[in-house]
Amino acid sequence: MTKVLPLYDAQSHARSRPQNAHPGLWFERFFNLYAAENYQLADGDKQDWIKKSAIQACGNEKLLQQAACQQLDLITGLSGSAMVFTLDYHFVTGMGSPHPVENGFLWHPSLGVPYLPGSSIKGMLRHWFAYWQEVDKNTLLSHFGSTSKNTDDEDYAQQVGRFIFFDAFPVAPVTLGIDIMTPHYGKWYEQGHSKPLENPPADWYEPTPIPFLVVKQAKFLFSIAARDKKNQGDVKNMMASLQEALEFIGSGAKTALGYGQMSTAENSLQQLTKLWQIQAEQSARDKQVQAEERLNATLSDEQKILQKIQKQIADYQPPNDKQAFIDGVTTAYMKQVARWENKQDRETYVNIVTVCLDRADIGWATGKKDKRLKKEKNLRAKLNKVLLGETL
Repeated sequence: MTKVLPLYDAQSHARSRPQNAHPGLWFERFFNLYAAENYQLADGDKQDWIKKSAIQACGNEKLLQQAACQQLDLITGLSGSAMVFTLDYHFVTGMGSPHPVENGFLWHPSLGVPYLPGSSIKGMLRHWFAYWQEVDKNTLLSHFGSTSKNTDDEDYAQQVGRFIFFDAFPVAPVTLGIDIMTPHYGKWYEQGHSKPLENPPADWYEPTPIPFLVVKQAKFLFSIAARDKKNQGDVKNMMASLQEALEFIGSGAKTALGYGQMSTAENSLQQLTKLWQIQAEQSARDKQVQAEERLNATLSDEQKILQKIQKQIADYQPPNDKQAFIDGVTTAYMKQVARWENKQDRETYVNIVTVCLDRADIGWATGKKDKRLKKEKNLRAKLNKVLLGETL
């Protein structure tokens, strides 16, 4: 039986996912098991497609680490809170998305990994507060932006919630797998609400195995921040509630069966924080270099020399080769500086050198006292000529 892609004829397309291709794009758009004769699926096609999708590693480690560091940078700037959680059991996200295998999957649009949208995290936490913590409606309104999910309630009210819930995504490549559910009452689930007497939940129906894609191993970065500074003190409490909810009820689909339950991964957060700090320091250095380059582009040749001399002075560690240092900021430049047309630049040079050599730990010269005084007098005279623009 000939299998075809759901794409235009007379086009050439890969029949298997390239190694660096986006897994989500391939899973959603390049399903190629349709029969050319009737555009139908054969038995086992769905499971074969999911197996192919789960074979290769999912996620680029460097890109995931970079995204996680950017997220930590953002959360730190907002005085928010972030934690890494590891799966205790399988995790499913986006099962309701349409797909030829019946059960879809939610992929991050740019990272190509399964993720949990911030809206889903907010909904999970709202459920935790409403049904497990049994908080009042005012708390639901302030924390999540509405008193109820049902807009028809008499006392329904809404506003902007106090907190921002960010998408949760893996901090390292994830392991995918395939699970199978076998509903015994298919007709009851499909038509029981409309024809309950014709399709009762009985034992004479034929079970239908349905494969679906799952995450077997992964560590996710969850982040929460306050919208206003006045609520920043409540962020840690909200993160603590998130930890309880993930450990107890889980996130994503099929949580009633234990899917999506997670526990904290402190070591992973520490490693990620350390990596973020290293990248932040490198970024700061890069920005400083770029700023210096932009500044240098606006400086005259004279100003660049003055900047170079200032760096020599700043980098010098007394008493290392003191006379060579003194010559390096005086004799090496004085003839050149004396020819500068701009008097202000000459004055700047003389002031820089004078302040430096007046320091007790440097001085104007080395050697015995008489020789030092003679060298100092001669050097001061030359600097005075430099100041006046006279030839040395």
